[in-house]
Amino acid sequence: DYIDSMTTDYVNCRGVEVIHMRDEEPPIDLSRPILEQRNWWFRNYNYSKPLISRIPMNWVNGFHYREDGTSNQDIGLNLIHLHRMDYDVCRARHRFRTSLEWNTEGGLTRSGYQNRIVERDEFDDWFYNDSGNHEIPLQPRKIPKHWKSVV
Repeated sequence: DYIDSMTTDYVNCRGVEVIHMRDEEPPIDLSRPILEQRNWWFRNYNYSKPLISRIPMNWVNGFHYREDGTSNQDIGLNLIHLHRMDYDVCRARHRFRTSLEWNTEGGLTRSGYQNRIVERDEFDDWFYNDSGNHEIPLQPRKIPKHWKSVV
């Protein structure tokens, strides 16, 4: 219905990232709905990307942005990112990724840098403080109740 009612060539979603607050939430139980177990998320502008398009587009930076820099935001269309849904799951995934060969050609040496952070202090700092945009602090907000049964 959403796509059928679109009147624009493309639309950007509102990106949010779920974050595990270990001091108040237990480890994730993957047999249960994720948002039922988590209370916090934060706005992550890296995931407020073009999500649906009727036209071909030129992309940059891991499909996060259009090459021409334009955006057509719909704050009612949400992309929920789960990278930080659980501290231990995330850190284990990062440890695994450090064992993989990493592309350092083509100027992408910082691309995906967070996926290789594993040392406890540096990981903690990234996990709880890095919003993905150096100009915007990570600001956790309560996940609204109406989202709890979605994922």
